[in-house]
Amino acid sequence: MAPKSDVRAWMKFYPADWLASVSASGLSLEEQGAYLRLLCTAWEHGSIPADPKRLAAIVGVSRQEFDGLWEALRQKWVECADDAGRLTNRKQEAVRKEQHAARDRKRRQRDRDRDTDRDADVTQTVKTAGDSGLRAQGSGTQETQGSEKGASAPAPRRRRDGKAEIRKAVEGYEAEIAAPVRVDLLEAMEAYRARRVKRRAVVWDADQWLGVLREGGQDQGCLVKAFADAARFGWLSVHPKGRRMSPSKAERSAEVIDGLRDRLAGRQGA
Repeated sequence: MAPKSDVRAWMKFYPADWLASVSASGLSLEEQGAYLRLLCTAWEHGSIPADPKRLAAIVGVSRQEFDGLWEALRQKWVECADDAGRLTNRKQEAVRKEQHAARDRKRRQRDRDRDTDRDADVTQTVKTAGDSGLRAQGSGTQETQGSEKGASAPAPRRRRDGKAEIRKAVEGYEAEIAAPVRVDLLEAMEAYRARRVKRRAVVWDADQWLGVLREGGQDQGCLVKAFADAARFGWLSVHPKGRRMSPSKAERSAEVIDGLRDRLAGRQGA
């Protein structure tokens, strides 16, 4: 049984796969309902009990009725490797692993964003302190100035090339899907990159771009729309198959954020 920490409040559901599965199996409407209820229970608890009496209670029918349903459903379940008294569904466990992998990729992206922001703050602090020190020294003697020039200074931080990172990500994505990337997808990605520059957002690396492309799979049309929407509304993240804000709400949100950013920039310049 999967540990409770691995359970997610929602699961991906593929209608085409479901319809093909129940059609190929010849399940009746009642059997389909029982199967779906067992799948939901297995997702919530990591597995289902192997005891038919307990399964009948989960489905909400008598033991006699369940025995008739179970004849058609038993082949869709296998024993847990670590608990012979529990059952899992292979397809569902594959979906669970895929969902966990996507969650971990997003967590790593957030960690990288935080690290990049922190490094940028440290670099700015060091630069400010250095400028203040030079002003405090005044004119100084030529000898002092010469010694200061001769002192070793840390190399300036090299800014990440956003366009180069996109090219790396696209190359990796094309290798994975064994197909070329559409021109309109490249244009949408560039538009989103430019929007992030305008918002002064962290420059994504190739792994972050590739993570979004992988989330969209081979559906490049879905990716085009996701990047185009993110560029249009000023979102700082892109979710090809995730929940999006309504256009009106997104526009209001982007306007508010841009307004606050402009006001802050004005105060700093005053």
